[in-house]
Amino acid sequence: MKTLLLSYLISWKLSAYFGAFVLIMIEGDVVVFISAFLTRQGFFYLPYIAPLLILGALIGDFLWYSLGKFANRHPESLPSKIISKVTKRFDDGILNRTDTLLMATKFIYGTNRITLIRSGMLNVPVEKFFSADIKAVFVWIFIVGGIAYATSAWIPHLKYYFRYAEIGLALGLLLFLVIERLITTIFEENILGSNKKN
Repeated sequence: MKTLLLSYLISWKLSAYFGAFVLIMIEGDVVVFISAFLTRQGFFYLPYIAPLLILGALIGDFLWYSLGKFANRHPESLPSKIISKVTKRFDDGILNRTDTLLMATKFIYGTNRITLIRSGMLNVPVEKFFSADIKAVFVWIFIVGGIAYATSAWIPHLKYYFRYAEIGLALGLLLFLVIERLITTIFEENILGSNKKN
């Protein structure tokens, strides 16, 4: 299938693997989605890209956790005060239900990084943090990657209507963002709503 993006990227394959590894530390969902989509299209090789994404996500999460450890040494700084105020109601969950909270925040836009930082600020033991994070990363990559992989499978059947695979990627990404927003809304209504009542 003729594409604008893939034809340009073919000659940059090694850079693309490295880029996916680095970018997942900064922006997770979109990188996983696009990487899975490109894997289905034959650009990435699954046994190479999957470990890179998992390793990159774990390293990135540990860096955010370490930032929280660093912030903990400066509790009077403005960023520390802001993070403490925003996440205070989740402190019990971070300390006592680390697995559940890290898993949930992987799928709720805007909450994961702050939860990772707060985990470091609350001195969650490294072993406990890694145990919870490894499970969360595997499930998150499997689900997000699976949605992207399945979405990209439709493209060959639609090539009569779509000339470029990028259109399918955009539609699949849009579908994923809508689903993620719905999950966030449900989480906020059910979990945060019950916290406010208590």
